[in-house]
Amino acid sequence: MKASLVSFFNTSNIGDLLISRALKKKVEKYATVDAIDYLGNHEVKSDVFIENKTTEQEETPTNVDKVKEIIWKTLYKLRLESFILLYHSYFNKIQIPNVEESIKSSEALIIGGGNMIFDLMPSSLSASRFDYFVSTAKKYNKKVFAISLGIGPFQNNYQKKQAVNSLAKCDYITFRDKKSYEIFRKEKPEFENAYIVADPVFFAEPALSDNMSGDSIGINIINPNLFPSNYNYEEVINNYSILIDKIIESTNREVVIFNTESKDYEACMQVYNKCKNKTKLTIQEVKYEKDLYEVYSKCDLIIGTRMHSLITAFAQGIPIIGFSWQQKVDAMFEMIEDTESVFDLFELSTHYEEILEKCESKLKDDGSTQRKEVMEKLLQKEEINNNILQNIFSSHL
Repeated sequence: MKASLVSFFNTSNIGDLLISRALKKKVEKYATVDAIDYLGNHEVKSDVFIENKTTEQEETPTNVDKVKEIIWKTLYKLRLESFILLYHSYFNKIQIPNVEESIKSSEALIIGGGNMIFDLMPSSLSASRFDYFVSTAKKYNKKVFAISLGIGPFQNNYQKKQAVNSLAKCDYITFRDKKSYEIFRKEKPEFENAYIVADPVFFAEPALSDNMSGDSIGINIINPNLFPSNYNYEEVINNYSILIDKIIESTNREVVIFNTESKDYEACMQVYNKCKNKTKLTIQEVKYEKDLYEVYSKCDLIIGTRMHSLITAFAQGIPIIGFSWQQKVDAMFEMIEDTESVFDLFELSTHYEEILEKCESKLKDDGSTQRKEVMEKLLQKEEINNNILQNIFSSHL
């Protein structure tokens, strides 16, 4: 038996790479896997690697881009939804080599891992890419399992509606967080096979030695250039640097700044350069999975912005504090029953003292007892994925 597995196999985000690899190992227990990159690269890398890039230079919009934007805005203003869909179908037609051939020869399409459907701009329609894979599978009457998926945020109801409609074509859906589940369930209360599970990276095998005892604090930075323009880039960078200086002064510990996405490294450098106390401050460029675990081997606390910098640390038994910039980060802390350890990234300056107090409490008590209880609950949720995969592929025996 063969499964077409679509995930983020070729991306500059190490968290997504860890998810896709975890899913591949899981599905391989039930079928031979043909791995397909969600973003269009059919050839899948054998190693986890991200090449750091800068985001300073943005492409200047062409005349065609400007015309497309005018057309889209006019259609949306007039609420001509069917024409909006045609617009996206024409200008954003998706065709990935060998996808149809792979799905046609497979028993099922397994698609997911990570935040696959979300829109940060009002003119985008991310659901169209997801729908391309699902509709191709349904063309050949294949079972479709959307696994460990995140969706949202959306900028308008049209984007949300298209996302939900595409998801409803699947036979089974598991969401990795409650908020994603609620977005779908509100629109499709009658859909039977939708469930909440945990992110696959929670179940990563231990990568750190049991007797390894770090004494540093790792701080994961996100590049504010990736947010919509209503957020102030300089303010976020300044707040990071001020907080880091305060943490060094308060704890008298070494601090390691690190990235888990290629586009974040320039922001790491800017934060590092703005910090005043560099005697206890280092910066680690993460390109490989081993680089990430090298950082974690030094740390007994991780303060993360990217969700998978946090999940990976939790999986390795390291206490975590989070900075929320998207609903998925808040939802992850709900999942691990620790909502008091996450703070709004865009309001850091109002939470300095609370964060310092949380650092002190986490360093005194690593929360290993609570973590053990939470992991037992997460493993129970993960059985839902295992049961669905078993059901799909046993039916072909």
